[in-house]
Amino acid sequence: MDNTLKTQNVKKKKISFNSFLGIPYYLVLAILVILPLFIMLLYAFTSNNSSIFNIQFTLNNFIKFFSTRDYVGIMFESIWLAIRSTFICLLICYPLAYFISKLPKRTQTILVLLFTSTMWINSLILMHSLKNVFLIAASFVVGGNAEYSQLTIFLGHDYSIIIGTIFLYMPYMFLPIYTQMTKIDKNLLEGAADLGANKFQTLVRVVFPLTLSSVISSCLVVLLPATTTLVVSEIMGNGQRPLIGNLIERQTGSRFGEMAAYSIILAVAMLIIVAILKSMDRYEEVLSNE
Repeated sequence: MDNTLKTQNVKKKKISFNSFLGIPYYLVLAILVILPLFIMLLYAFTSNNSSIFNIQFTLNNFIKFFSTRDYVGIMFESIWLAIRSTFICLLICYPLAYFISKLPKRTQTILVLLFTSTMWINSLILMHSLKNVFLIAASFVVGGNAEYSQLTIFLGHDYSIIIGTIFLYMPYMFLPIYTQMTKIDKNLLEGAADLGANKFQTLVRVVFPLTLSSVISSCLVVLLPATTTLVVSEIMGNGQRPLIGNLIERQTGSRFGEMAAYSIILAVAMLIIVAILKSMDRYEEVLSNE
């Protein structure tokens, strides 16, 4: 009986100590996440004439978004550009991760460091560097004595924004897939080969199902920031292709309530896309059932 009471007391002390350790986390969560979200929701559902002592709830901010064709068009264009960028990024990174995972460990380390080196550099510097590459390429096409306005012929298009997005977020697509591939049991690959599967069949029927969860996670990591990107569309779009991130950034100062509502609408759209991608991941469900 005494041992049972002592065990219960020890457990209670552990629980209270763990709760105490969690206080800084909860404070950070409340100040940096919950409070800003609450303020954004408050502005989105109140009128511009509201004050602390006179809060007027309204849906006008949301109604204005859906009644303005340009705003709806910009949001769908931003999502469509992000989806295309994510898909192309996946087509590049998945075979690359598979190829690198088959190399010797020393070579893998060097190539992974080189491939992820852009993560250590500020995104503004990266985009301006890529923009200069476009300008140099344009100088060969137009001519070395061309004016700056003529050298921007390759900027402000869908492909320039897509290339910029891929260049910026490719390491975030590559790393989770590569890490998952290096954890695959080699006995599974050897077993597939013994059963007569060639390399392509092994990739499709063994490697891909085992890495599906990391593929979906990588797509989410790229898709979400690519939709709301500000740097890529501003620099690679040359100010000619305002996307949802640019719209919110430019209008936030004078129309904070409307932009808060637009941010909530975009977040809901992103949650729908996340739910669709998560529903595709059946492999973890199969493992749990087994």
